[in-house]
Parts: sequence; C-alpha cells; structure tokens
Amino acid sequence: MSRKVSNHISKLRSLGEDTSEAELPPRKRLCLTALTSRYEVGESSTAAPRPIGGHRVDYGFIGMMDAKTVEEVAPMTLEGVNARVTELAAVQEQDTQDMYAMIKDTQDRQTQIYQRVDILAEDRHFHYETARLLDQEALVSREAWSNMPPKRTSAAARAAVVAERAAAAAAAPMTTAAIE
Repeated sequence: MSRKVSNHISKLRSLGEDTSEAELPPRKRLCLTALTSRYEVGESSTAAPRPIGGHRVDYGFIGMMDAKTVEEVAPMTLEGVNARVTELAAVQEQDTQDMYAMIKDTQDRQTQIYQRVDILAEDRHFHYETARLLDQEALVSREAWSNMPPKRTSAAARAAVVAERAAAAAAAPMTTAAIE
C-alpha cells in the first residue's frame, strides 16, 4: 500500500512541475502543495510557493480543436448560459408574483375575520339580552302550562263546546259580510 501512495505522490509532483499556480483554477492547485525543483521557497506574505519562471498550461482539449471551432463554441456556450439565466429570472419573477398574491389573499382573509370578530364583539350585549329574554319567556310559558286545569277529554265535554259554538253563530245578527 505504501508503494501505491508513493507512486501517487510522485505523479502529483510531476504534474506540479508542469503547471503554474496562476494559470490553474483553485481546485487544481492541490498538486502544487508538494515542493519540486522548479519552485523556490522564500519569505512572503503568502504561504503558497511561487514559480521561478512563467509556464503555460496545455489542457489538451483546446489544443486539439481548430481555431474556428473554438470561436464557434464560445458564443454558443454564452448564448446557452444567457438563455438559462433569462429562463431562471422569469421563473423567479413568476414565483415572486405568486407569493405576493398569496400574501395579499391571506391578508384580505385576515381582515375579514377581524371585521367579523369586531361585529360579534359589538353585538355581544344584544345577543346576551336576546338569550335572557328567550329564557324568561320559556320560564313564563312553563309556569302557565303547569297552572292550567286538566284537559276535558270526555265526549260530552266536546259536544258541549260544539253546541256552544253553534248557538253563538245562530244568535249573531246576519250582516252583508257574513252572507257573502
């Protein structure tokens, strides 16, 4: 296993000798942590080693492409990025508008609820008074029913009531309104 690690470190050192820190993106600068013969260590305000001479990095991919192809790829890539950014901005704008509409609806519903609560609070006294009057009327009605004499349910009593009504109707003088 130590052989694999030492082999890997030697590969990193050989890569580091061919590249300059200034020309590499940050994620590829890792190979520069091992010191090689092309770097000298001196006192500096930064801890990174500095190259002795300027060197050019060749990634190989761009070197294989024609200059015309490179000139065509860059604008297409830029157009694609611009289109995606524009699309994301439109989606963001729509989401923002949807959120504002939802907030406005929520505030409107909250205002309606507050108004209903205020009306109920103002009418609370009247609701209490109405309930008190209904309770009092129910109590009076119960007392009236409890003081009533028992019902006459006999057939003779019913016949007497019918006879009284007939006599009252016969004794009443005839008016034009009664005839019609």
